[in-house]
Amino acid sequence: MQVQFRGNRTAHKWLVLMLLVSERILAFDMSISGKLSSYTLYGFNNKKYNPSKFIYPTGSYTSLLAEMNVSMDLYKGLHAEVGGMLSALPYDSTAYQGNDIAPGQPGGPAVNGGKNYYNHDGGIFWEYIGWYAGHSGSNVQQPRYAMVHNAYLSYDYKGIFGVKGGRYELSDYDWFTSFSQGVEGYVKYKDYKLRVLYSDARASASSDWFWPFGRYYTSGKPLMIAEFRYQKDHWKVNPYFYSIFGRMNAPGINITYDTNPHFRNKGFRWVGTFVGFFPFFPPSGRGYDIILFGQETMGKAGQTLFFRSRFYYNKWQFGGSIYKNIGNANGDIGIYGDPLGYNIWTNSIYDAEINNIVGKDALNGFLYFGSRFHGITWKVLGRLTTSPRANEQSVALFLGYFLSRYNLKFDLKLEYYNNITKKGYCLGYGFEGSDQCGSWDTETNSYAPRLPHNVDSGRSHLMFTVTYGFQLL
Repeated sequence: MQVQFRGNRTAHKWLVLMLLVSERILAFDMSISGKLSSYTLYGFNNKKYNPSKFIYPTGSYTSLLAEMNVSMDLYKGLHAEVGGMLSALPYDSTAYQGNDIAPGQPGGPAVNGGKNYYNHDGGIFWEYIGWYAGHSGSNVQQPRYAMVHNAYLSYDYKGIFGVKGGRYELSDYDWFTSFSQGVEGYVKYKDYKLRVLYSDARASASSDWFWPFGRYYTSGKPLMIAEFRYQKDHWKVNPYFYSIFGRMNAPGINITYDTNPHFRNKGFRWVGTFVGFFPFFPPSGRGYDIILFGQETMGKAGQTLFFRSRFYYNKWQFGGSIYKNIGNANGDIGIYGDPLGYNIWTNSIYDAEINNIVGKDALNGFLYFGSRFHGITWKVLGRLTTSPRANEQSVALFLGYFLSRYNLKFDLKLEYYNNITKKGYCLGYGFEGSDQCGSWDTETNSYAPRLPHNVDSGRSHLMFTVTYGFQLL
């Protein structure tokens, strides 16, 4: 670089220094990217919330999301990234359907001159978009609609070993997904890989769920994962161990066989997977679960057994899965990352949001088929669920289309979904060992009772997402 100048020599020196620094910064491999998206859930059961008549509607909402990320390759395997998100909730049907939050509870009607933090005329879908309960996950606060989801530094040495720390998106863990605040590292030798993760907190950072970082996902505790993986040719054998300190320890394994790992939509391929997860709970963790329905005890241990068979022929695919819980295996983990690859959060906001797929002693069967046609992907998936708390039946149509010219992605799901919650249980959360449920009945000004008979609830819905991606550098 050659610079010619006249005048004040001190100013000239600063100018030269700034140019040299900027030239050095621009030498980094830097990119700026982001996305804008809109997500809508429309529930067809739009009745008024009324526990006295056992009416727990489905609810509808629309959210908006804006995301920006700056990524930098600093020096020979050293990488840094920082990114932020903004979310908004422009529509919330529960504002006129009613709510199930008791007076004085976080987010509920104010009492004795106190304040609440309803942002949408009494709606409660802030429990999906903006929910924040502090770092501990137990101190519900004013909803937050912005977060730094990416802020990490990573180093990778030729794929032999690497380390990453900060806030970043998780990759390829069976039972823990989305974004973690913590550190992880790996070492690899030929076909063998050892990986260890420590997570101080987790966030859901997407257009349908927006929860800033906290420990609600792990019962207020940090999480550690250690896993060993052997992967060669057609086989993957992946034993692992999850630990929520003082609450749960869980060995598990994933065994996968793939007849055609390099499948490119031509010919035939079969992929078979078995996943076993075997959590056991110390005495301090044997109470009721706190992140499912609060209606089942944890016991001393539980098991999840998952079998999946997938077939591919050219652009067609079909297959099925069986997912079985023995005991309350998912009461401490397994609902914020699950090898099913299925959205298990499509129940009603009035019924703890989550499907009964992961409930105590649940048995689930899945069948699907689908294909691609001129840029359109489609799939039909059917599900049957039985459990002590509730039975469910579902058939869903998934459609996806990517308009590459404008970098627009469209996703639609239309689902028939029926839920039968059984006598003696609560719709929504339950109180530990109580005859009352957590749902607040505004007609009687009291907590709703447990169901005196089976209640059939329609949970059919439409989901639609449109996403625009962009890259500035």
